[in-house]
Amino acid sequence: MLKIKTDHFFGSQERYDLQLVRMTLDTTDLNEKEAVENGWLIANDEWYNCRSTRLDIKEYLSKTKRPKEYNSLSYTFLWNSQIDDDVKSEIKRVYDEFVRVKGFDAEYNLFCDADRSAWIVVLDEGKMVAFTKFIMYQNATESQFTAWNYHKPKLSIGKNIIWYEVISAESLLFCEDYLYIGQGYEAGSLYKADLPGFEWWTGEEWSKDVKEYKRLCTRDGSINTLSDLSKVYKNAPR
Repeated sequence: MLKIKTDHFFGSQERYDLQLVRMTLDTTDLNEKEAVENGWLIANDEWYNCRSTRLDIKEYLSKTKRPKEYNSLSYTFLWNSQIDDDVKSEIKRVYDEFVRVKGFDAEYNLFCDADRSAWIVVLDEGKMVAFTKFIMYQNATESQFTAWNYHKPKLSIGKNIIWYEVISAESLLFCEDYLYIGQGYEAGSLYKADLPGFEWWTGEEWSKDVKEYKRLCTRDGSINTLSDLSKVYKNAPR
């Protein structure tokens, strides 16, 4: 049984009729697989609940062909102990290029949770062009973050690397059922719904309702003010 703590960190009854809480897990004797199966993930050594997403490994592999091989590309799996300063520098370079292309704010701490991490790095003619960071839980694995530098957009590395993530999770990280693939918010997460075996956490159960997931992700991007958030909060299903 998961033990959940709540922090009532913000509320507004005079302007917005809005209450926001932060949930955290009591990690005493925590069953990490149970936590992940109930929408919890970890970042910066802190557990958080979210609209988590995952792939059914068997379904994904049964419906997905191995990506075309490109003579110059090399996909390599690395344990965290193999990530030295030179590799870190290359990962950071690819990340900075990715952020610049996508127009994101560079807030992600790439090398947090090092004791849980493993990596896939992609080389094109010997130069790193993409990576995926895994987070390992007890009997579960999350593909937490993927970035590529779009140096050759037609290669679709960002899409094709998912096949290597699933294969690595199954063969090297011993995942038998699901590969968790991070949060599902805003337009940047829409592509996940088109992957075979996709499921998302509603807060109560794992759903395959792709239409509703896409609606929520699209709606997320329209929320810009507390007033917008208050309307969504009041209209959310109870």
